[in-house]
Amino acid sequence: RILPEEQSRLNDEVQNFDKGKLKKTDTKESNTLPTKEGKKRLQTDHVIWIEHEIQNFKSLSFFFFLPFL
Repeated sequence: RILPEEQSRLNDEVQNFDKGKLKKTDTKESNTLPTKEGKKRLQTDHVIWIEHEIQNFKSLSFFFFLPFL
């Protein structure tokens, strides 16, 4: 909660703010969207990774159940 005298000081600062003192900056886009080809490559890489993980799971499952055979 803000005290009334602090609120008054803040209101004065906002009302007397000088935009002329702000520095000019150039904005650059840093989070560009992927291209169509980039999306396709990401999807392909993801599918390859999933297939690899499935193969790992199958081989681990075989060794896990081997003592019970």
